Amino acid sequence: MNTTDFYVDPGRRKHFLSLVTSAGFLKEYEIEFIDSLGVRFWGMVSSKRIVYNNEDAILSTIIDISLRKKLEEELVYSSSHDFLTGVFNRRHFSSVMTSEVVRSKRYSTSLSLVMIDLDNFKIVNDVHGHIVGDEILKHFCTIVRENLRQTDTLGRVGGEEFAVLLPETDLIGAEKFAERVRSTVSMAEFLYENKSISFSISSGVASLTVDEDAERLLKRCDDALLVAKMTGKNKVVVCSSQIM
Repeated sequence: MNTTDFYVDPGRRKHFLSLVTSAGFLKEYEIEFIDSLGVRFWGMVSSKRIVYNNEDAILSTIIDISLRKKLEEELVYSSSHDFLTGVFNRRHFSSVMTSEVVRSKRYSTSLSLVMIDLDNFKIVNDVHGHIVGDEILKHFCTIVRENLRQTDTLGRVGGEEFAVLLPETDLIGAEKFAERVRSTVSMAEFLYENKSISFSISSGVASLTVDEDAERLLKRCDDALLVAKMTGKNKVVVCSSQIM
């Protein structure tokens, strides 16, 4: 059986054959296969050119490395994502934010940040338990995702604190986004074991100014969130010059 007929990507197959043909051998080349049942798997191929029955041929050995590839993918994913909610973790979100600030300044485009905190979340955990609390966090992230564009970034930056980065969005647009999410959450019905649990969120909103960096933007937005929490919760507060 000719194993070269089973490569998934024709481009990789062509590249593989080119390498073996030019060098005469190839060692530990990783490529994705598909077996006779249509199942994809990763293989590590070592090959060399030979003469078989007076014809040029390629002799290959293939080691299944699918498990290793899966573990590598999980490691990469876990390094950038929150294990519970599946959104970006604080470290990766900070990296994206730094890059977006640089891009915003380079191209003179708007960039806004929304900080969100689930109100009275400790009480939710104390009354209903941490399992319910975890489900509420996941439910909340689903609501936010449904309001995001492909260019937006959602991250979990604390226990019940989240941040949303909105490229090419001014302060008015960011406030509308934050209010839309707040309103959706306040009207949403979260059911767990036939029990209806309601919750609310508070948000701070800020837009990047010409003379600040990512850290300063985050500080102003966090201050706006604090004002929202201290003045009744379940509201959106837009950062102004009075919030320092």
